[in-house]
Amino acid sequence: MVVVLPFDPYGGGLPKGVSMVGDIEPTGRDRARRRARVEVLLLALGFFAYLGMARHFSSDVPGGSDWWGYVSEAVRLSHGRFYEREQVLSPFGLPEDASLTHPLAYIDKGSEGTVPTYPFGYPLLMALAIRLLGLQAAFWVTPLLAAGAVLLTYWLGRTLLGRAGGAVAALLLGVLPNFLLGSFQPLGDVPATFFGALALVALLAMPAGLPADVLLGAALGLGVWVRPNLGLLIGVVGLWLVWRREWRRLFRVAVAVAPFLLIEALVNWNLFGAPWRTGYGALPLGGPIAEILARGGRHLLRLSVQQAGVGLLLFGLALLWNRLDAPRRFLLAGVFVAFLCFFAAYRIDDAWWYFRFLLPAMPAVAVLEAGFLVHLAGPGRLRRLRTVAVALATCALALGSLRYAEKKGVFSAKVGEQKYPRVAAFVADQVEQPALVLAMQHSGSIRFYTDLTTARYDLGTPEKLADVLSRVARAGGNMYLVVEDWEIDDIVSRGRGFLLAGAALLGDVKPGNVALYRLNPANLAESFARGGPGSGATAAGVAFDGGWVTTEGQWRLHGTGMVRLSPDAEPEIARVCAGGDALVVERRGFPAASVAAKACTDVPLLPGFAGQLAVSPLGRRAATLSPVRVLPVGAIQFQDQLSSAYMVPQVAYLQGMRGSLWTTDVLLVNPQPHPLRVTGRFLPSGRDNRDAPAATTVLAPGAVLMLRDVARLPEFAWLGNSGALLVYAGEPGKPCGANGCRFLACSRTYNSVTNRESRSAGEWLPGLPPEASVAGGHASFLDVPGGGEARTSVGVASWTGRPVSVRVRYGPAADGRGEVKEVTVPAFGHVRVSLKGQVGRVEVDVLGPPGGTRLFPYVSVVDGESGRATHLLPAAVSLRGSVGLLPLPRVLSSEERRDI
Repeated sequence: MVVVLPFDPYGGGLPKGVSMVGDIEPTGRDRARRRARVEVLLLALGFFAYLGMARHFSSDVPGGSDWWGYVSEAVRLSHGRFYEREQVLSPFGLPEDASLTHPLAYIDKGSEGTVPTYPFGYPLLMALAIRLLGLQAAFWVTPLLAAGAVLLTYWLGRTLLGRAGGAVAALLLGVLPNFLLGSFQPLGDVPATFFGALALVALLAMPAGLPADVLLGAALGLGVWVRPNLGLLIGVVGLWLVWRREWRRLFRVAVAVAPFLLIEALVNWNLFGAPWRTGYGALPLGGPIAEILARGGRHLLRLSVQQAGVGLLLFGLALLWNRLDAPRRFLLAGVFVAFLCFFAAYRIDDAWWYFRFLLPAMPAVAVLEAGFLVHLAGPGRLRRLRTVAVALATCALALGSLRYAEKKGVFSAKVGEQKYPRVAAFVADQVEQPALVLAMQHSGSIRFYTDLTTARYDLGTPEKLADVLSRVARAGGNMYLVVEDWEIDDIVSRGRGFLLAGAALLGDVKPGNVALYRLNPANLAESFARGGPGSGATAAGVAFDGGWVTTEGQWRLHGTGMVRLSPDAEPEIARVCAGGDALVVERRGFPAASVAAKACTDVPLLPGFAGQLAVSPLGRRAATLSPVRVLPVGAIQFQDQLSSAYMVPQVAYLQGMRGSLWTTDVLLVNPQPHPLRVTGRFLPSGRDNRDAPAATTVLAPGAVLMLRDVARLPEFAWLGNSGALLVYAGEPGKPCGANGCRFLACSRTYNSVTNRESRSAGEWLPGLPPEASVAGGHASFLDVPGGGEARTSVGVASWTGRPVSVRVRYGPAADGRGEVKEVTVPAFGHVRVSLKGQVGRVEVDVLGPPGGTRLFPYVSVVDGESGRATHLLPAAVSLRGSVGLLPLPRVLSSEERRDI
């Protein structure tokens, strides 16, 4: 037999595989080395590929609260300090007051300085990068740690499950939408995930000994520096070591982590006054058990939908069947359960991205799920077929995660954040020095990108803010206000609507809808002293903006002035009195109404954007008028804006998606000096209601009655769980149309089990009188909000004694293309049409003979995460024909109702 050995010309003259003593080296060792080299090369390529991807999509913008907070804190730490003195009011000769001027992510430390509220661990890492390579290096820290967390997850999975298990675990973590989003932004969640993964590697993947235990303690300690709630991981690790009776190892880990905890306590003591106190203050924990369970359920649902809709199922199966032994299986699950329980009690979770709170536990979840998948491909019959099936399923799961991330705009998030430098540049170009800029959302980014000084409109009492602004104005300061659309309601709800009195809009920045106002110092003090614009206005509940100008107790209106209530307000009325010029009052979904010269009207005013009023002089000239008064609904005096009959276009008592329960309350007000009988006729969805049930009540003079869960009234029960409601004065078969029968009706349809910090203003809808119907014409809904998980639908209620066909066209607001649906609304009926895809604009056209047709369309948008609803009436309604006599359904007897 002849043996041929390969010869290496650079190997010292010996053939490959032959040792100096003449033995043949096992070829398996060579293969192992080659595999190791290939593995290291692939890991390096994967690391740098993920790093490059994260940098490509990264947002290098310190805007908002979190990003500005972390980056600005890193800049401070790069100079060796937490504390900085404010330089905001002193240029105007006033003493500094940090309680009014500190930007987002900071709190006042004494009267003149500020300290950051966010943990210092992540900013410290960025500060080191800044000191070494400059400011731009700070934005590399998160992508580096993201790629490192994926690599550590591979290491952990490879040690416990093999190479395939490590690759699957790394893939599951790397494509998770919340992890991707955190990788692109300067936030602390991904750094916390890195240290959580490093701790698990030291605990489970490294040989037990002093190096592993020191690394474990350091990883846990650094994790607490980054996010104090990583103390949960310390608890889980401690319980694991106690259960395994590894006392020596427990001691070494405790000694290693103790210095980090001591430094954390000393920093907290110095900055916030106590070792256990953090910059977050009192955590919003707790609440009713039902809410805690609901929040936990939402987090589990987010895990599922971020993993192609099967994440929760995969997690459950991984607990039952897994290549991991039971102790390690339950250790990894315990890490996730600890974070889940803590954040189920944390009351802030009304958006999908709040699953980021649980990211430090996701390496454990990824390895646990990978253990189930590789277990399916384990030894046994048809192994190759099962391996291919598992590989395909893993790829499908990863693609599903990426598709969800794309749907949520993860890969385009940095585009939206560019509004912060654009706004800062616009403000810097428009303001005249010396200037003081009031802001909240942009209070930090304006400081970062410009040399302007900022104060907060939302801090201190309204009295204190008004006093400081008046003193700044007397010192010659120009004052400006920078707000996003949603901040207007915040200004009103905090009792700071006086800021907008006579303010001049200098322009806005789009996309982003960020407006810059120049404040009128002459109006500020007067408007605030009067309790807000208009005698009788509720100081904390109403905002006047646009063309309102008040000087020396006299009101002027230039162009259009807006009146709106805060989201938390109850419905009220606005008393508008014209001066020498007639006025026009407009509200969404209603024909414009005029107020004659020297006359007054009381207009229903509902919370939020949809209920706001637009007041303008007839002919769009400037006009002088009496102060607009905002009063309780029980104070109605002028009844020309009221009706004796209304359509409440939607009522519900309906179990919805994701545990929601939709219910409707109806508000009735009798402004008459005599009792008034009011009848309600329920019109269930999807059926011919020419026979409809009736419920009646008598309203005392001046009564204000809130009917809770109106669809559950005994007269309406069991007929349907959604529909519309006719409400009119008089007996069921004998309506009263006289002026003495006028009353007010409005409704609120909302998710009664949603988790909220405050009421959503968009839940209210006014009752619609017959003249507000689309009488055979067309209705437009412009700029319908939505996006992401928002669910949009169109509802149509009919006050017509025959079926009516309707065409619904919808699509993005930016173009005219879209989808078309045609439906038939039954006689006295109600239909709801779900709209799929991106909806920005909705058009409703009534088909068929227009005569006698009275339809009331509306749009509902439900946020998929928070469960909050916004209901919209048409922005434009074309009316055709006269209203005429109103037909009514026949009264459904109790016997007939039982048959139904």
